[in-house]
Amino acid sequence: MNERDFVALLRQHVRDDAVEGVIKILENPPGRRPAQEISELGAWYLGLAAEDRERVRRVMGLLAHHVTFGMLAVLDGARPLSAGDGPNGHFELDYVEPSGERTALVSESGGVLHEHL
Repeated sequence: MNERDFVALLRQHVRDDAVEGVIKILENPPGRRPAQEISELGAWYLGLAAEDRERVRRVMGLLAHHVTFGMLAVLDGARPLSAGDGPNGHFELDYVEPSGERTALVSESGGVLHEHL
């Protein structure tokens, strides 16, 4: 797996699945007694015209994209994440194949994950 493959999988299994998962919850809240907030939001969503429900989906997609982009930028070191004024650390992320072979997706030298989104 390389950086592009990793980001493509995140797009599908994290970003896109999150939007679709929330839509499903709004359309059919889970459980016998769903949380009141979910029930209220679901009733509101289902009361929208089809065109407006599509707009909600698009806004959620935009939000999911920005959240994913921001997280990747933090991992890459392009968006600093620090608790103070001192020097920033860095993240390292490896993908380990079942064979044990490692591929560095993020290293001290920085990365470009957010550029592949």
